Amino acid sequence: AITPSERLWAIVDGNFSPESLKPEFFRLWFESLEDRRLTYIVLILEKRMRSTLIHALKQLGCGKEASGIAYDIMNMYDGFWALASVEPSLTRGTVLLLIADYVKDVVPAFDLGVIASLRQ
Repeated sequence: AITPSERLWAIVDGNFSPESLKPEFFRLWFESLEDRRLTYIVLILEKRMRSTLIHALKQLGCGKEASGIAYDIMNMYDGFWALASVEPSLTRGTVLLLIADYVKDVVPAFDLGVIASLRQ
């Protein structure tokens, strides 16, 4: 990912690998939150992901709103990820399109060409 739009979308897309949408993967992740050491790792990963999102969003002109938008995106994919793990009709493609629609609405400078393949 070279451009800010590519970096932003790589984070979103990377959180929806087909393997991660399996119920057993979600169950394992949820159970890991009971282990303090694993929870610490999850928190580090989330902070890194948030800072990367904020950096890309600021480069796309979001300014002070970047932090809130980053949280919105993270909450969307966490929520969709949990739902998709138990609801087979909520596919990876559907989830990515929903998030893409949100991103294009709140980040006017976002390059829609990055997600064009989703709409084909």
